[in-house]
Amino acid sequence: MLKSSFLALSLMVAASGIGVQGQAPATPETWLFIETPRIGWRDALKEATASGSTQIAKVRTALIAAGEQGYQVRFVARFSASLSMLLRHEGAGPRTYRLVAAGGQEQLLNELNDAGAQGFRLVPEGAKIFNQHQERFHEQWIAVLERTAEGARFTYTVIEGADAAAERALGEATGRGAALVATVGTDPGFSSSPKPIMFLEEPQASGTAASASEAPTFRIVSAVKTSTLEKEVCQLAAEGFRARASGFLSVIMARRSEATPGPAEYKVLATVRVSTGSRELSSAGAEGFRIALTPVSNETVFLMERAPGASEKVEYSVATLASNTASRVLERATGEGYRVAAVLGDFAVLERPAPQIVTQHREQ
Repeated sequence: MLKSSFLALSLMVAASGIGVQGQAPATPETWLFIETPRIGWRDALKEATASGSTQIAKVRTALIAAGEQGYQVRFVARFSASLSMLLRHEGAGPRTYRLVAAGGQEQLLNELNDAGAQGFRLVPEGAKIFNQHQERFHEQWIAVLERTAEGARFTYTVIEGADAAAERALGEATGRGAALVATVGTDPGFSSSPKPIMFLEEPQASGTAASASEAPTFRIVSAVKTSTLEKEVCQLAAEGFRARASGFLSVIMARRSEATPGPAEYKVLATVRVSTGSRELSSAGAEGFRIALTPVSNETVFLMERAPGASEKVEYSVATLASNTASRVLERATGEGYRVAAVLGDFAVLERPAPQIVTQHREQ
């Protein structure tokens, strides 16, 4: 079974024009989807043996080769059982990527800081955990980093939890110039609320610390049920907080001291299948709500936001991604006015402004 999944990934990579030697097609396609094989992938990661390492190594090879061809990582799939990535070619030249894998939080943090000292920085929301709550001894912590062109160096720290101490620590870190770049979390089962794990990035010797008045105030919402998550997020929004990041059924919210035009509004949409969620998303979009975050869960969850004074209506569609068809599918979608709003497993959630309905009046 695992041998079949290794072959599947090799075929996916080859079909995308990304070979193990990084040989590029004559004309690079606009989009590239590095697809994780469905069969055997999750089991291989859980085994914490050479089989899991081989799976990760194949994805790493494809990522490095794609970067050499000038592709930029735009999305690391949010679905917890997937390491799929969507990249775009924009003619900016070669890029250098690093994919690190670790058996735990401390090891991953060490890997991040080693990479940061060499000029690599975490791509947005580029950290993931593969595990289930009943199998914590088979975790795989993954991070995707890109080398910066400016030669900057970065330091990484972690804040864990959803209590007042974690909120204060987050405020202090951002006050000294750190940025929240990724949030992950594990499924604790039905016994307790998830505890988000927040990764912060700080340029070395930056000297960019914010004043106490400029540093935002944070609140961390963590819940077992999506209904509870929505209720608590809406309560904080009424106090002027805005959603900034999300983990496993958790949302990090921030409020700055300066005046705002009014509170944002939120709603949580949960669906068992991504492929059937476009109708619910479009219904919310018709009311002016847009996808803000995609909290990880055992089902597909979208946090929708209606910004103060927002009047634009949007509609959504869902496209299935495969390594040999992703570029064609997404180029057609962008030609129809869509943009990629999220990538969940092998699905891309697409968003575009809703068509304006023009009413013609008859002359009497």
